[in-house]
Amino acid sequence: MSSARNVFCAMVVVVAVAVPLSGWVASEGGPLSPQAGHGIVGGLVAHLKQQDDENEVREIAEHHPSREDKEQAREQAEGVALEEAQAEEQEQRQREAS
Repeated sequence: MSSARNVFCAMVVVVAVAVPLSGWVASEGGPLSPQAGHGIVGGLVAHLKQQDDENEVREIAEHHPSREDKEQAREQAEGVALEEAQAEEQEQRQREAS
């Protein structure tokens, strides 16, 4: 009977400590707060989000062409189109000559 009483008392003590502790841990000011910037998890999430935002800005800056790059690409496209038109014109002249 004594061992059953000891187990019961241990369970009561665990519950008496665990319930308030779990309430504090999950509260707004607790270490596992889901609010951004609060607690351990919230602080980690905010830090990771900030790093992700910085990386995204860097990628956008690298992948989006500048005005000069766009102008160069347009000029290249015009040059290719002009060369194709000249090649087509020459082929047509050769067919007519034949």
